[in-house]
Amino acid sequence: MDVKSLLGGALLALAVAAPATAQNFPNRPVTLLVSTAPGSGMTVTARLIAGELEKIWKQTVTVDFRGGAGGYIAAEVTMQQPADGYYLLYGSNAFTAIRLFAKGNTFNPATDLTPISYAISQPFVILTNPKVPAKDVKEFIALAKANPGKLNFGVIGRSQQTLEVLRFSALAGIKMEEVAYQATAAVMPALMTNDLQMYLGGVASQGPMVKEGRLVALATMDDKRADYLPDVKTLKEQGINQNALFWYGIWGPPKMDPALANRIAADIKTALSVPTLKDTLEKQQYYNVAPNTPAQFKALLETEMKIYADVAKANNIQPE
Repeated sequence: MDVKSLLGGALLALAVAAPATAQNFPNRPVTLLVSTAPGSGMTVTARLIAGELEKIWKQTVTVDFRGGAGGYIAAEVTMQQPADGYYLLYGSNAFTAIRLFAKGNTFNPATDLTPISYAISQPFVILTNPKVPAKDVKEFIALAKANPGKLNFGVIGRSQQTLEVLRFSALAGIKMEEVAYQATAAVMPALMTNDLQMYLGGVASQGPMVKEGRLVALATMDDKRADYLPDVKTLKEQGINQNALFWYGIWGPPKMDPALANRIAADIKTALSVPTLKDTLEKQQYYNVAPNTPAQFKALLETEMKIYADVAKANNIQPE
């Protein structure tokens, strides 16, 4: 075979093996890995977003699930994939607290993966039950100060929930005891029977129980009141300068081409701007309120990790 033929064959091989670029992405199906098991709040939103991306990309977007270890199992799987954009991770800000609780885990979601785009969020809501003699934050703080260490707050495992309650406690000047559970299904009975006096829940998840009178919402933790609970004041309105959002975002494997990451981020922003999707998500109390570029998403991660690291240090939290 002559040199020209050899070169032609080599160039063809390189073209076939060439990584995805911002211009030609995607030219085959994409996988969106969700960092929880099916059935969580992430399931519906992941499928909705994937559906809009399919329309933009004109390629199948397969939603897969890999729960466990606070989302780290899915993150670890993603870290092992090619950085070509065909394997993306749909995770949450639970990632920002993993290394503070898991001994030997140094996972950094800002650097060990490629941050692509913040997606959606909903504010935490501070919940108690009707047996607790407090109908707002001021009354709850007064009760806690009168009973130091006697009020219990519940968390699912140990995560950013723990850290946000500790932030609240420090700002309010109170002390409560933490009780960890494996799932929300165990927390709700404990809260309603007054084994727990406080829990940080979701507006969409526990809002209906507030409207039914089974739970009491003391405050929402955002700059503005939640549309679903318009009569519940924000924490800031009640004198505590703290926001706490539970959010979902999208990452790629490490060392993705910045141009490709920016292209995918722009497409995610377009998908989330589609009126029908936006309306569907907002009815579930999910909003797209934060920056969407990879650089801005990385900065958001770094800021949140710094806040949580400071809270962990102040409370002498040690990884287990």
